[in-house]
Amino acid sequence: MKRIFQLLPFSMLVAVMMLLTFSSCQKEDTEYYEDLKFSKETYFVPLGHELHVNIQRGNGDYEVVAANEALFEWDFSNENYFPGYFKFKGKKIGTTTLTVADKKNAAKVNLTIHVVDPFQFFQVLEIMPQVKIKDNASSSKLEEIRQEILKYRNFEKQQVILLKANANRDYYIFKDDKSISVDQILENGLFQINLFTDYSPSGLTMKKEGSSTSQHFQFYFPGNGVSDYLKVIIPTSAQNQELKASNRNYIADSPLPPNDFFYIYNDVISEIAKKYPEVESASVFHYLHILFRIQESETAIDQNLLLKQ
Repeated sequence: MKRIFQLLPFSMLVAVMMLLTFSSCQKEDTEYYEDLKFSKETYFVPLGHELHVNIQRGNGDYEVVAANEALFEWDFSNENYFPGYFKFKGKKIGTTTLTVADKKNAAKVNLTIHVVDPFQFFQVLEIMPQVKIKDNASSSKLEEIRQEILKYRNFEKQQVILLKANANRDYYIFKDDKSISVDQILENGLFQINLFTDYSPSGLTMKKEGSSTSQHFQFYFPGNGVSDYLKVIIPTSAQNQELKASNRNYIADSPLPPNDFFYIYNDVISEIAKKYPEVESASVFHYLHILFRIQESETAIDQNLLLKQ
C-alpha cells in the first residue's frame, strides 16, 4: 500500500484520504435506533375500563393497526414517558391482534389483545390486629390478645386475590404473585361488593365454593375516595353514586397513597370477648395492595383464568 501511495500524484493522494475520512465519519454519524420491545406479547383489557401498557424500548413514533377495531379503543402518548405508552379501553369481549411498527427502523411487534370481563388483582401485604381495652382494664395481656386476634385472619401475607366482575362474580386466591394459574388456586368462590356513600362501612362478601356460609368483610381507603382501580370490579350502579371512603377516621393519619392501597377487616369481638372480657373491640385488618401494573411485571398470568366467562 505504501508503494502505491508513492506512485500516486499528490492531488490524487489527497482525494483518496478525504474519501476515506468522509466514509469513516459517515459510519460514526449513523443514528442508532432501539429495537421495539414490550414487556409481554399478550394483554388483558377489562371491558369498559382502561389498561395502560408501557413500551419498554422504541423510538417514539409508531404506526398502529388493529385487526378488529370494534373490540377496543386505543390512544398513544409519549408525554412524560419515552419511548411511549398505549392506553387501551375495552368495548366488546373478544380477542384480536394489534400490530405496532416503529417508523424509525421498521421493526414490528404483534400484540394479542383480549378484551375480558372486568377484573382486578390484589396482594395481601400485611395483616394487623386492632384491639381496644375497656377503661380501667389492665393492658398486661395486650400482646397476648393481639396474637389471639391474628388467629382469626382470613388470608396470609403475600397471597394474591383475583376478583372477576363476570356474571358469577368469581374470586380466586393464590399463594403469591408468582403462581397465578388454574393449577395453583388455593381457594375460589363468589363475591359481592356493597358500597355506601355515607360513613357506614362498605361491605365485601366472599362465599367459598362448596361452603354454605359466607365471610363478610368491611373495607375502607386511607383517603377520601374509593380507588379508581377498585372501581373496575364494582357494580355499575354503585359507580354512578358519589363514592366516599367508609370509616375514614378509623386510621385517619395513614400515610399510604389512596389509589393503590385499601383495607378489609372483620370484627371478631364476639370471639375474643369470650376469652378476654376486658376487650371492648377487636378486628383483623388485611392491608391490600392493588396490583394494577401486574401485566407489566414478570408474572405469567394463566389466560384461562381471565378468558373464562
